[in-house]
Amino acid sequence: MFRGNSEKPDARSKVQPRRSLTSVQQQPRLDSADAQTVHYVLKGNVQQTLPLPRSKCIRLVLATSTYADFEAERDCLWREIVPELQQFCLNYGAELFVIDPFQSSDKDLTDDPFLLQTLLTEIDQCRQLSAGLFFICLLGDKYGASSLPIDIRVDEYNHIRTAAFEASKDVRMLDEWYKLDNNSTPPAYTLVSSGTKKKMDAKTRKALIDTVQKGAQQAHNEGLINQVSPKHQERFFCSPIELLVQAALGTNNATKNIFTVMRKFDGMKKEDNQKFPFLDEDHAGSIVKPAERIGNLKNMLTSVCDRNNTESFTVSWPDKMDLTGWLKSKERERYLDQFTHQVTYKLKQLIGNAMTEWSTITYNDLTYDNAYNEGMVHLNWAVESKSNSFVGQAKVLDKIKDLAQAAVKQKGALINIQGGDCWGKTAMLCEVAHHVRNWLTTEPVVVVRFVGLTHSTSFAHEFWKSVCMQICMAYDLDTTTFQRTLRYDSMNKFVAYALEKVSASKQPLVLLIDDVHLMKYGRIFGGGCESDLLPNPLPPNIIIVCTSATGTAQSALPWPAALTSKSTIGLNELGENDLIEIVKNIVSVRGRKLATDQLGIVKQRLSLKNKSNPFIAILLAEEATTWGSHMQPKTASPVKANEKNEKSGAGQSPSAIEARLKQLETEFGLPLLKAIGQYFCVSSHGLTELELLDSLSCNRELLRLIYADADKKTQRSDLVGFPVCTWLAIKKELGVLLKFVIYDNRRIIDWNHASTCNLVRHRYLQNTADIKKCHSDLADLFGDVWSELASTVSMAVKSVKSRKEPVTELHLTQDSTRLLSGNSVGVVSVWDMANGSLIRSYEGHDAEICGIQTVADNSRVLSMDLADNLHVWMLELVEDPDIETTFTFKGPRGLIKLCPNDRDLVARLATNAKEVKIWTLGEETITPRAKIYHNEEITCMSVTSNGRLLVTGSMDQSLKVWDIETGFLTQVLVGHEDAVHCCAIADDERIVVSGAADKMVMIWEVETGDTLHTLGGHKDSTISAVGVTSDGAVAFSADKNGWVQAWDAENGRLLSCFSAHRPVLELVPSFDANRIILRLEACPQLPILCLHNTPAGLLFSQPGPNDARRRSTRTHSISSIGSNYSGSSGHGTMREQQAIGQPVASTSSETRSSPKLPNKTPGKPGPLLKAGKTFDKLERSRSRASLYGDPVSTKISTLPSDGPRPPLATAIAPRGKVQSSNVCTVL
Repeated sequence: MFRGNSEKPDARSKVQPRRSLTSVQQQPRLDSADAQTVHYVLKGNVQQTLPLPRSKCIRLVLATSTYADFEAERDCLWREIVPELQQFCLNYGAELFVIDPFQSSDKDLTDDPFLLQTLLTEIDQCRQLSAGLFFICLLGDKYGASSLPIDIRVDEYNHIRTAAFEASKDVRMLDEWYKLDNNSTPPAYTLVSSGTKKKMDAKTRKALIDTVQKGAQQAHNEGLINQVSPKHQERFFCSPIELLVQAALGTNNATKNIFTVMRKFDGMKKEDNQKFPFLDEDHAGSIVKPAERIGNLKNMLTSVCDRNNTESFTVSWPDKMDLTGWLKSKERERYLDQFTHQVTYKLKQLIGNAMTEWSTITYNDLTYDNAYNEGMVHLNWAVESKSNSFVGQAKVLDKIKDLAQAAVKQKGALINIQGGDCWGKTAMLCEVAHHVRNWLTTEPVVVVRFVGLTHSTSFAHEFWKSVCMQICMAYDLDTTTFQRTLRYDSMNKFVAYALEKVSASKQPLVLLIDDVHLMKYGRIFGGGCESDLLPNPLPPNIIIVCTSATGTAQSALPWPAALTSKSTIGLNELGENDLIEIVKNIVSVRGRKLATDQLGIVKQRLSLKNKSNPFIAILLAEEATTWGSHMQPKTASPVKANEKNEKSGAGQSPSAIEARLKQLETEFGLPLLKAIGQYFCVSSHGLTELELLDSLSCNRELLRLIYADADKKTQRSDLVGFPVCTWLAIKKELGVLLKFVIYDNRRIIDWNHASTCNLVRHRYLQNTADIKKCHSDLADLFGDVWSELASTVSMAVKSVKSRKEPVTELHLTQDSTRLLSGNSVGVVSVWDMANGSLIRSYEGHDAEICGIQTVADNSRVLSMDLADNLHVWMLELVEDPDIETTFTFKGPRGLIKLCPNDRDLVARLATNAKEVKIWTLGEETITPRAKIYHNEEITCMSVTSNGRLLVTGSMDQSLKVWDIETGFLTQVLVGHEDAVHCCAIADDERIVVSGAADKMVMIWEVETGDTLHTLGGHKDSTISAVGVTSDGAVAFSADKNGWVQAWDAENGRLLSCFSAHRPVLELVPSFDANRIILRLEACPQLPILCLHNTPAGLLFSQPGPNDARRRSTRTHSISSIGSNYSGSSGHGTMREQQAIGQPVASTSSETRSSPKLPNKTPGKPGPLLKAGKTFDKLERSRSRASLYGDPVSTKISTLPSDGPRPPLATAIAPRGKVQSSNVCTVL
């Protein structure tokens, strides 16, 4: 995606208007169309014509007569205009997708009539899908050669052939390149495909076009063809540019969303047209007069197009100027500059007008909006997924009808439809949605949901929230009590409330759920399916119809077993005749038919596969529509289902899918198909076409393969990236394997079936490296650019005052000389670590401080508040004490981490707590360049002192290690049983320390992802803070009870402990490991601890090349992070020891079969590390007050290095009997 700085930074504020619905009970005035749409969506009426959800994408086709005619202008478009328009559209939340047939090839469309046919189809699609502009035409003085028609009706062909023969033309050429296709309706002669072994050279093509035109003109003059349809006759003589313009204008000459650029060379002599690519060549005896036709085309466009939709240029051609001189002339440079500026201006006007008119219906409430939009998406998908060839399941449909009618009269019904993969469960559910209104005497409310179709239907808590909200909106129920309900375990009250109200009404509710067995339950809000949401029995007027895979366990369904024990219906196995009927229906709908021998081939292929699988019949039907009567397809299936697919549970359908993929690999190349398949599989809910092409364009190795055989002048991969026409061809060949859903204002493309996705994943994603790379590519893709306004803040620097507000954030400079603390009222204080004095305070914030960082030379400070304001200010007082200049940015949200290069800033997004971005700091801008993500909210992060690695922790119970320079995910650490609260990474990049709500501290090895130690010392409270020394020798942990503990990171033994008597929120070890600063809950003081009498010289060496390394069985692969399951292996040893009452400080890596750390030689540091630090008592010039008024123990208790750990109570002396110590200093 082309991105750059916005011309108008405030363009985001100019959002398109949205038709507002203030509440469900009180809706504002809507026009009749909008009110009717809302009614149909909320009531689930699929029998009415629904407006399609609108995609906020400018999708357009770029057309020129030939490649050489507008080569320079096209380069300007791709280099300057398109990137700026991309950013302009981005400001409106829209995409710009440009289809340029000359993007990767210099061959004219005359040479490829099939590509021309694809472009004509794309123009119709762009007209329907684009939110505004859909066609750009560049017209010069060159018309171009005529194109061959793809098909000619039989009656036309016979008259043309006869007339051509009478004109002494070689009709054998017609017979060679046009073959009779009796499968089309009506029968026609079709041009032999370029995919065959026969290749048409330029000479043959020119002769064939002349023969067709001579015959068509003579037959028309004799009154034999096209007497009542002049346009149909004109197609024999039109060049590609005129055919594209006619397709864009349509039947009503609609020009609102068409833009035309016309160029005229003034002074170019006609006799020099052989020397220049800007004029047509004159051919004696030619029927087509190019100069006349291009003039007529320009005049027609000028008459029908508005002035705002056209731009004209008259270019002076110097006398006696040749082509070489023109390419170097200043006139050309001036013209291209003028072209760039004027075309950019006009296109921005057209796109801006379209975005202003673009509108949606909104309730001005996120919960209501989500429910309405979900209803719209799923209802339209139910309409699109309805099969045109529903056969073999009439008895099943009748049984569902009887159960539904009984549910209204007596008690409710839950009907579970089961069947194998690709058996037609979704088609059955869509049939129910279309017929249920006719079954019931009272018009019902129908709520349709397809699990996994959208983000909100993947996890159970979001799914039921959306369903209940739509039910309440349809029945006009009050949702005040439950509107903010999110957790699954509290959703049963919402469901019970909705069903009770519906049952009391006179209008039945029909809830249709597809693939209920694929619903995920997550770790935090998802709960578990053992919690039954539905009452038993169901109330009257409630009808629930769901589909699930054969063999789905009852424990995977969110309702009692009694509800489904008597109402499970199995789909019938379809016989061969049923599958043949499906093939015939699909072929007939597409205006085709099959010969008897071809039907025999279809039967033979069906017999090689699962006889009850209609998806195979659909695949074969799609392939059969491309068969001509002159073609003889192979009689055997190219690929058989292998043992691997059978074990994967995908059934026999993969054989046909693999055959399709293998065919495309042969045609387009394995690397290309592999890359496309990988990106679709890794994306959680599909990609837009622009997102896919941007990802492919970033794959430089793939582009080198694509452009390897191209001529030098067409090697433009660095300019325009992946060739869009190649993707259009692949998309067409993939066919029904893909689905297209308009969701969240985007047209999403994804695999149409779970079995297809699983097969492609097994075929193309075979190792973790590929998975990581694809995740990283997509993470880079979604990193956008924000241009924020820099503001200068003038403030008076007052005298330093001590503060009593609670400290909310800490930061220690790298040289450990300055400590910075932020408090709840937005004041940042700077302390001198040498004597504990307050140096200064910064009062530029108006909200609570949530993040503080300093640059490498300690000259400037970055501070973040809860209002999402990032301030950059001078650490020391400036020369003018009355004025201090700061820069303020908006966009990031604390947590923040600044790398030592002073360029990379890691910060959370203000709009999404699940994502963190790596931002590039400029002088007055912040530009995000990489995205880091988790499945749930990111709670903590830590950066190494060299700024190379970043570790993040999340509510999804996992930690991830990232390379900051590349943004690549390098390791996933999974083992905690609850949300991760804190993490720290050693500067030597060897270990990570983490703490979680499961009361466990874990030490991880970064290289392998193995758990080295699981420390269970905080058994009575949640871990709230962790830290580690720079050499990774000692780890620290703190909990909500106020206990701070130091651990030997090598063997996991407890070294010492300390009680602060107040919950510890943050723990910051100094870089020299001499001091530990604590941040306590609701406390304005900062205790500083000093360690002493602890083992020194704990050395770690770099693993040797022969040391065994393997991934731990507890470390999930990337693809499993978003799954339903959370790994729990490796906890058995610790739980067993705790059960028998043994004192456990850690669970060593040996219990998990993890590799041991290599042996070390005492006194000799590792090759890349410094020697360990000795933790001595910090001497103070004077004693300071204790943390609390009466004396409490601040002594660090030292435990022996071997033997069991004594009870924690013995570490602290009785209150009031121990003298205060200067070991703890309080600021």
